[in-house]
Amino acid sequence: WYRLAADQGFAPAESNLGGMYAKGQGVAPDYKEAVKWFRFAADKGYPLGMQNLGVCYKKGYGVAPSKIVAFALFSLAARSDQIAAQKRDELGKSMLVQELEAAQTIADYMHQSKSVIGPLTKLPPDAVGDGSFRLTDFKREFANLPKLDGHLNNVQRVAQ
Repeated sequence: WYRLAADQGFAPAESNLGGMYAKGQGVAPDYKEAVKWFRFAADKGYPLGMQNLGVCYKKGYGVAPSKIVAFALFSLAARSDQIAAQKRDELGKSMLVQELEAAQTIADYMHQSKSVIGPLTKLPPDAVGDGSFRLTDFKREFANLPKLDGHLNNVQRVAQ
């Protein structure tokens, strides 16, 4: 039933179907397929889809690992989900201030564009993984966007 509802674009079913693929419940385990369904749900603004996609980026399940992207997704989901807020804050403790700034810039752009998938395709190639990145690339790509709601400042104080 999840598949039928997910195929019709019902975000909770998309997220649940992604979870089934991630855990191998009733289907063969497939993280790439899980990420696909989490992205669909996240792009509709479904907080659990954003949170699940954030976990995939944090742990590298089906995608290149990226604390920056994970933090951005947790930040968006945290607007209406306390568990996502906890995951965001915990992850933020292990990030550099520059990484937090980059993550917040991405989250702001996702929020402004009302899309998760679109902004992920515009990230510089070095935005994922543990390699170096240039914050100026983010700022140039996502310039002049309104800030979300100050979550970054709270996490920066914890991370320092």
